[in-house]
Amino acid sequence: RFRGDQLESVQVDGDQADFSHQPEGLRRIFGRADSIRLETATGKLTFSGNTSYTDGCNRLASSRISYNMNDGTVTDDGHPATQGQATLCLDQEAT
Repeated sequence: RFRGDQLESVQVDGDQADFSHQPEGLRRIFGRADSIRLETATGKLTFSGNTSYTDGCNRLASSRISYNMNDGTVTDDGHPATQGQATLCLDQEAT
């Protein structure tokens, strides 16, 4: 979706849409979902339907995941019936 000549948001739908982001100095982020929506003004991505997120170490699967490209925060939808499952690992290089 555009506002004037500025890209405001993008939505990708598919059998499984894929996303990849390389934050500077951090692990590459991978996401997959039935639908991925990016709000360009806020850097917020919303993964909906059969979602998964990983940075190569930490993993999250849920019905809906939000990822903020600006600050790196990741959350699931928070609903008790659909909360995701997460696997976290310690970053040995950070210790």
